[in-house]
Amino acid sequence: MRRLWAILVCTAAASIGQAQEHSISIGVVLPLSGPTSNYGTEALRGINLATEQINAAGGVRERKLNLIVRDNAGNAATTAEVAAELVNQKQVLALVGPITSTDAAAAGTVAQQARTPIVLPVATSPYVTEIGEYVCRICFTDPLQSKALAMFSRKHLRADRVAVIYQKGSSYSEKLAEFYTSQFRDIGGVVVFSAGFTLDSFGPNELVRQAVKTNPDLIFAPVYYPEAASIINELAAVKSSLTVLGGDGWESPELFRLTGSNLHSGHVYISSHFSLELQKGSQFVGQFRHVYGEPPNAVSALGYDAVMVLADALRRATTITRDGVQQALVSTDRYRGVTGMISINEKRDVLKDVHFLKAVDNRFIHEDVISPF
Repeated sequence: MRRLWAILVCTAAASIGQAQEHSISIGVVLPLSGPTSNYGTEALRGINLATEQINAAGGVRERKLNLIVRDNAGNAATTAEVAAELVNQKQVLALVGPITSTDAAAAGTVAQQARTPIVLPVATSPYVTEIGEYVCRICFTDPLQSKALAMFSRKHLRADRVAVIYQKGSSYSEKLAEFYTSQFRDIGGVVVFSAGFTLDSFGPNELVRQAVKTNPDLIFAPVYYPEAASIINELAAVKSSLTVLGGDGWESPELFRLTGSNLHSGHVYISSHFSLELQKGSQFVGQFRHVYGEPPNAVSALGYDAVMVLADALRRATTITRDGVQQALVSTDRYRGVTGMISINEKRDVLKDVHFLKAVDNRFIHEDVISPF
């Protein structure tokens, strides 16, 4: 009996080993619960679509991609825990995600220590890729985004005077506000009001009222969509028709649900990584609509591109190892993604156009595109 049990255990272990040899495990860390869960859901749609397409075409080097998905709840400590589990226990070859820059820094630190490549789809803080050579991104950075935002404010929206409202304690919000303020002043604009709020206070409402009193041409608010909704609703409450400009953190279908009729068409603009109108008729948009019954947004598109860029690196890698994939990733050059051309430079960042969208009839439509480099 003991001999038979030992044979069964060895057979099972061999089967597991053979299954692992015939697939490539990729860890995915996203906020699938918590206040920014909509970002995670949208990114996962793109990630899943890319993976399904790759596997349907035979995989990479005749090996299917196997996603191991973990929810970080939009929390940095949880992010570090699940990232450590994926790289140390699950032994994934690479990581994709998470979303916010704060969470990306937590996951990037774990990945760098474990010498595991991580592809950041959306994190725009310039500092996250400075963690180390195993951390790279496929989206533009905040310095690039802020330059485009300042240019759009001055040239397209004709704004001379701007009020800036940001969230304290958020690396994304604080730094984008800082970079934008510097860039806006450099091209002749005046910042008449700048203040930050905390989530444990009354949020941005009081700051909105103070900003309106300074008579700006524009309010710039580099926050995420829940706080963006609060700003829009407060502007409606004080009966202000001020134009509002947001960063890429505003782009979510939830923004329209949270604001309802308070979001006036033509008064809200955002920066984005993707323009649906410029991709109409593309295979990606058609397949996304077919699977999910609605068009993709920027976060979905970036999730899709993150997996596609990783798969491209896997095909080019000299060895299917963490080091081999890392070396192939950082040499990515002119990969044509659905969010634009992707070339990873020596800082493991990319230079990409910044799209600008306008909120009209409960959706974002293309308004402009700026190349700030």
